Amino acid sequence: MNIWEYVYNTEFVAFKDCYTTCNGYCCKINEQFKTIQSVMLPLLNGEYNYYKEKGGITNITNHKSEIFKLKNGKEFIVYYLWCNCKGLCTPHSMRPLLCRIYPYIPQVSFNGEILGFDYASFYDLFFSTKSHPCTLAKEHSTEIKETLKDKLKPILKEPEIIFSFIVLEIVSKYLKEKIGFNAIQDIGNLSDEEKAKFMTKLEWLLISRKAWQNDDFKDEVSLAYDKVASIFGDFL
Repeated sequence: MNIWEYVYNTEFVAFKDCYTTCNGYCCKINEQFKTIQSVMLPLLNGEYNYYKEKGGITNITNHKSEIFKLKNGKEFIVYYLWCNCKGLCTPHSMRPLLCRIYPYIPQVSFNGEILGFDYASFYDLFFSTKSHPCTLAKEHSTEIKETLKDKLKPILKEPEIIFSFIVLEIVSKYLKEKIGFNAIQDIGNLSDEEKAKFMTKLEWLLISRKAWQNDDFKDEVSLAYDKVASIFGDFL
C-alpha cells in the first residue's frame, strides 16, 4: 500500500464534532493577523501527488510549490495549500496529513522513533496546555498522543517524512528563539495590548522568515538530512 493511501484512509485524531467546542479553532486564521489571511497547509511531494491524483479538496483552489536547496546540494520540495474552508473542506476525507494529526506533530529521532510531541501550528507553539484554544489539546492530550504513537508508526519508516518532522522541529526552535519565547512562555497570560504586539511580531517573522535566514539554521537542516540518510540511504 502506498504510504499516502494509508494516511488518507486513517483517522489519526477522531473526536466527533469537536469543532463545536472551540468554534472551529483549528481551521481559522488568527483574527489579529493583518496580512496572513489563509491557513497554510504544507504537503510533501509524494503527498501532493497522491492528493492531486485523488481529486484533492474541491474548494481549495490556491496552491504553490517551493524548492529548498540544502547545503549538500539536495533539493527538498514543499507544496502549500492556501485554505479558507473554515472546516468545510470538500471532501473532508482529503484533508492533508497535518490536518489529520492536529493539534500535534511528533518530535522524532533520525531513525523515526517518537521522542515527544509539539503543537502542529506555529501560532499554537506559544500556548500552554491550560490556555490552548483547542479543546482536544486541553482535555484529551494524553489520549491523542498515545493514539498517534501507534498510528504514526507506518509512516515513520519513510525517511522523507522523518526528515520533514525534524525540519519542522528545527524551524519551531529558531522561531521561538527569535521571538523570545523564554520571556513569554504562554501568550494566554499576556494582556490584550501585549498579545497584539506579539501577534504583529509573529506575523512579520512568519512572512519574512527572518528566524531561519542564517547559516546555523541551514547547517542544522543539512546535518539532519545527512543523519537520516546515513540510516536509510539518500532519499532526495
